Amino acid sequence: MECKQTPTVSRKLFIQQLNRAQYLPDLKCFALPYLHFQKVWIQGYIVAIQDHLVFVDDGTGVAVVRTKTIDKRHIMKRSVGDYVMFLGKVKESTSMRQILAQKCARFNDQPNRIPLWWLEVIESHRRFLDAAAAPTSCAGDLDDAMEGEVDFSDDEQAMLEMMAGNT
Repeated sequence: MECKQTPTVSRKLFIQQLNRAQYLPDLKCFALPYLHFQKVWIQGYIVAIQDHLVFVDDGTGVAVVRTKTIDKRHIMKRSVGDYVMFLGKVKESTSMRQILAQKCARFNDQPNRIPLWWLEVIESHRRFLDAAAAPTSCAGDLDDAMEGEVDFSDDEQAMLEMMAGNT
């Protein structure tokens, strides 16, 4: 499967999507049935901190974020319970998938941040799906997915239908 998408663009994802994505070593990127990526943008609550590893939970799953690179540049103190955003490159390893953080922000003082984030992720996927008919996209993969030739979890199928306006 080859895709003409640029996988280096960061994608807004729920952590469950990140954890379920398949690694494509030939393309050096990760793939969902309708989307390829190398960098992600996630948001959630810090549930644990261990040296330069931050564990973030967005309600759909937990991601491991390596902060060693940004810890050298940023003085921002992070604590368990903080609501944060991380942007970074996803790294596949034998032990665990990690996000190598390039940017971080804390949103503790913004109470509407959680529902806004969910809407941002849904909207970013809706825009991608709306553009899927363009010749430079993965329209074939999307068509296969929508016709049931690609296996989705129940949650992913519901999200696809919601984004396509079928609910």
